Amino acid sequence: MIFTKAMLIYTPAKRKKIKKSQRLIFEISKISKESPLFFETQSVEDTHSFIYRCLSNKEVDVILVAGGDGLLSSVCNALMKLPKELRVPFLPLAMGSGNSFADDLGIKSAKDAVRHIEKSASTSKVDVLKVTAGKDIFYCVNLLGGGFITDVTKSAEESGKKIGAFSYIAAVIKLLRKLKNYEIRFLDRESKVIFQSSKAVLISFNNNCKTGAAFKMAPNALINDGLFDVVILHDISLFEFFIGFLKLFKGKHIYCRGCEYFQTDYIKVETLPNMALMQDGELSGTSPFEIEVLKNELEIAEMLNV
Repeated sequence: MIFTKAMLIYTPAKRKKIKKSQRLIFEISKISKESPLFFETQSVEDTHSFIYRCLSNKEVDVILVAGGDGLLSSVCNALMKLPKELRVPFLPLAMGSGNSFADDLGIKSAKDAVRHIEKSASTSKVDVLKVTAGKDIFYCVNLLGGGFITDVTKSAEESGKKIGAFSYIAAVIKLLRKLKNYEIRFLDRESKVIFQSSKAVLISFNNNCKTGAAFKMAPNALINDGLFDVVILHDISLFEFFIGFLKLFKGKHIYCRGCEYFQTDYIKVETLPNMALMQDGELSGTSPFEIEVLKNELEIAEMLNV
């Protein structure tokens, strides 16, 4: 596929790499007829307003995300605020500390992303998770997590994510002795209780397989099946949690005692105490909340085989 004009969006942390990378500019020029538009975003609000302006004026027809899952989430939330007729395809370039969505697509670098676009005859639709937490509504393309997974994200951010994906692994090891239990209750659309526990450690609602790049949190998840995969760790000892963590790299934790794993398209979640939430690698909102799938809501700039 060849697009008319690509937008490359990046954060200040990637400024030097972007501006000095002639290779990156060369790669992008392969799939953009016109010179690409480069945009350095300073904040989530900055991302939203710039994308809104560009797409409202039809200035670009594809967005390349030169960052990780957090920047990708900001881009997708900006797209979701636009009418469907103004949205354009996107694709991550796997240039962040956590590149879970890109990794599931087999993208390890910007060169990989361009190669995926070149080989594709068309774009593909992907699902989006809609989260309603009180008056707040936001969207996830990767996952929504709570409990231990939020604590890990906070710790990784405090370290500055200096060692990329390994920042998340280091945070897990650091926090193992600080497991906190929550009372949780999951309800379906008819308000029927489908799961509850008084000792839940972690909950995760996954649109794709990996999180933190290295962890296969939801090994059976697909980004276009109209479902999200639910992972709950509950009523387990510190030793059992550690064993499950070791199996997380290959997705074998779902067979461990104290791990619930299932698929659905809607859940309402109540917790005591309130649980801080992690949205695609960024902290956002608290429980209680509702989460549902919006099937085929956004478009990626490659043809999926799944």
